[in-house]
Amino acid sequence: MTLDIPNRVAVRAATRFTVQDGCYVSTYSVASHGYAQVGWNENNLSRVTTAHRAAWTLVNGQIPDGMTVDHLCKNRRCVRLEHLRVLSNYENARRTSGTDWELGICKHRHPNDQSYVTPAGRRICRPCRIRWHSDFKQRHKKTGVDLLVGSTLKHSQLPRETHMTKAPGSRIQGPSALS
Repeated sequence: MTLDIPNRVAVRAATRFTVQDGCYVSTYSVASHGYAQVGWNENNLSRVTTAHRAAWTLVNGQIPDGMTVDHLCKNRRCVRLEHLRVLSNYENARRTSGTDWELGICKHRHPNDQSYVTPAGRRICRPCRIRWHSDFKQRHKKTGVDLLVGSTLKHSQLPRETHMTKAPGSRIQGPSALS
């Protein structure tokens, strides 16, 4: 359940800023996560939210459950409404590597209707997962580990290039030669 942000707090968050490089940078204090925060008291309880979330509610109303406010400009302190958009938590989390792609698709351009949600709530793109498994099998083909069972393969089952070969001019010594 999301925190309902009072209108008086939204007004404060949306109007206290300085202009820097086209962004409206909040003058409120910044927490360790880099986002500006705005606080208020309600029923003898202290409440805090990020300034960009409060600014969003001034024009667009309360943020629905499961949704988050994203910065198009990637400036965590920006409260300019033109730089903000509301997204699902999944869509917002996919931008963490600094890249952005169209909504409704994975970063490899597969539509979200080809994905599934795990019991833990994580969205997985089915075509990407299939490709990852295929690539994983190819990378580990020469290791001698049976990927399906997890057991070590017999020497005769290993790919030819992994067999030990005798270097020219060298002698292989058995255990009796070491004593």
